[in-house]
Amino acid sequence: MKLLRTTIEKVECILKESKPARDSDKVLWAIYVYKYLNVRPDTRMDELVSMILDGNVPTFETISRARRKIQEKGKYAGSRKKERKDLEKYFASYFAS
Repeated sequence: MKLLRTTIEKVECILKESKPARDSDKVLWAIYVYKYLNVRPDTRMDELVSMILDGNVPTFETISRARRKIQEKGKYAGSRKKERKDLEKYFASYFAS
């Protein structure tokens, strides 16, 4: 559970700093492994796979789940979600009158 909590904190830090990561799990995961695990673009694929299988790199799903948990609390919503909420409010007020 400690690892998950740490992962959530790291993901939240990334979401705070990077708006593109709020809408894309791929971007979020890439930033996470680059920033916290020192995985660089020239890292060989077999090294990365070995790191993942050894449990040294959180899976894509773990990072994605952490983002969803944070955004469910209303923090660091992606631009598409914010636009949708704004539209929902507009239409709700339009039809309420």
